[in-house]
Amino acid sequence: MCILVYIFSTKKSNKLTQESLKNQTEYITQSNSDNEDPKLLSLNNEISIKNQLYNKLKGISESDSIKYCEKVLFLIAKEYNIVSGLFYLKNPSDNIFRTISSYAFPFIEQPIEFTEGDGMSGQVAKNKKPIVLGNLNNQYFSTFSGLGTGLPKHLAILPILNHQNECVGIIELAAFKQFEPDFEQISEEISKAFIEYLSIQNV
Repeated sequence: MCILVYIFSTKKSNKLTQESLKNQTEYITQSNSDNEDPKLLSLNNEISIKNQLYNKLKGISESDSIKYCEKVLFLIAKEYNIVSGLFYLKNPSDNIFRTISSYAFPFIEQPIEFTEGDGMSGQVAKNKKPIVLGNLNNQYFSTFSGLGTGLPKHLAILPILNHQNECVGIIELAAFKQFEPDFEQISEEISKAFIEYLSIQNV
């Protein structure tokens, strides 16, 4: 009888101990979640978003470089509500940046060509750093659609850098709404995916 009481007591004690440990674990996990640094959460979220963009860019299957660049612009436009975009590549023979593809470009004429240091896009190519501008005047550019004429107020110019930190391309993006503060950082993911694409295509 004493043995049965002892066994029952032991089982009951073990069960209580297991429940206690489970409750303590849940409490610690919840406490860690509640006390997690908001900056760390924001950083983790930013990394996750950038990785998602990189994976989507890397998933583009296209052997033709012009069509590939078009798909890159289309993907960025879809992800970030871009209304117009241009993709420039530098010709290594004369170092001139020329348009290779566009998204909803509103003009019949070809976009102007430029070299490093020439104009705003040329400065981005020279400095190898993206810029984001807002509240642009109506004369800067316009876009057209079936819904009528619209005037975007925000412009992002992103450099495409190779492994030698040389600017080999420029992406210009226009939007109606203000870009997120960290939007310019996506140029790193675009560069990484694009350079990998070029290496695969042996361009």
